[in-house]
Amino acid sequence: MPPADYMTKHWGITQGCSPVGEGCRNCWAATWAKRHAANPTQPHWNADDPMKVVCREDLLDRPRRWKKAQMIGVSFLGDLFHEDVPQEFINRVFEVMAWTPHHRYLVLTKRAHRIVDCVTSFEQIHHPALGREMASVDLRNVWFGASAWDQTSFDAAADAMLPLVDLGLNTWISLEPLLGPINTWNGAAEHWTPSGEPVDCDVRSEIGDVFKWVVVGGESGKNARPMHPQWVRDIRDQCAAAGVPFYFKQGSSFGGNDKHDRTLDGQTHLQLPPSIGDVMNRK
Repeated sequence: MPPADYMTKHWGITQGCSPVGEGCRNCWAATWAKRHAANPTQPHWNADDPMKVVCREDLLDRPRRWKKAQMIGVSFLGDLFHEDVPQEFINRVFEVMAWTPHHRYLVLTKRAHRIVDCVTSFEQIHHPALGREMASVDLRNVWFGASAWDQTSFDAAADAMLPLVDLGLNTWISLEPLLGPINTWNGAAEHWTPSGEPVDCDVRSEIGDVFKWVVVGGESGKNARPMHPQWVRDIRDQCAAAGVPFYFKQGSSFGGNDKHDRTLDGQTHLQLPPSIGDVMNRK
């Protein structure tokens, strides 16, 4: 997922990562890392291990220099919540985010299970008197995102992210590369239609109850795996039923389609949450 047109800045506060599943097989960031590592003007990249996790302390203050409100993608060439990123460093990143409430931050991780522990540790260390309230006050300009690619990874992400909703934090999910169909309704398969419409029963939608924004995209690169358009249609319809903004980033080469085509059934879907749209409209 290269930096997208719903960002105005990229803050590469960490770089490098390691694979966690099928969604990482053709990692675009690994390709970019190799290019950076081969460039002698990029000393922060390790030529022997381009995806080695590095915490860029030299970039910590950068968002404070941007006086105009920005939509900032965080560590899209790495993972802020990678196991090799210390809690102390994450606390410093959170501090910068809290000090710059005019910005909006998009964080994306394949390690959503670590976010709650990191947020809890931050609030206990820095704001013991405020407790849970701190997260909804000081980090309300942060959109915490999980990355998933199939039903199993989606279910794990939804379980991990639900406590963040209880803390009043903004959550989103990136389904890119989408490698299979996903049912976002928390119930048996017979409780939703093939087009994603819920029937009248006591089930909960993970989209809406957990995720406030959904981004979908096909895989890019020479070894890209196909994404069936019906998978995207189902997620689009489920988002519509739950009242959640849906953003279709790019297609795939399925059935001879142009993988760069951003339309689904002849239409673009570029919906943004209001707080993100407000910043993007100012650029």
